[in-house]
Amino acid sequence: MEPNQIPQNQTPPLRTDFQTPPKKSGGVGAVIGIIIIVLLLIVGALYFWGEKLSREQNNTTEAPQAQNDVDNSEDTATAALSQQSSSDELSSIRADLESTDTANLDSGSSEFDSNIDSL
Repeated sequence: MEPNQIPQNQTPPLRTDFQTPPKKSGGVGAVIGIIIIVLLLIVGALYFWGEKLSREQNNTTEAPQAQNDVDNSEDTATAALSQQSSSDELSSIRADLESTDTANLDSGSSEFDSNIDSL
């Protein structure tokens, strides 16, 4: 029997000099890319949220000023219209029409126009 041959009834000796294959670390780049994308999305969301809050704050500060410019007092023509009869009789309707002053219906329109133009 030659020295390189193994007898058939014996098991070959185990090799202990095997090298383990190196581990691949290619997943690190993908993880870093995902983290960067998520951070960019968060920064973008915060930017748009801040813009929305800024616009809402500007709208709330301008609204009270616009309300103060409008005169909320009731004029005499409006008071007279609210005192009309609710009857559907022809004589009541005619009396309401004759008592309604239509000469000054547009008296507040120039003030309204000037308030709108100033906005």
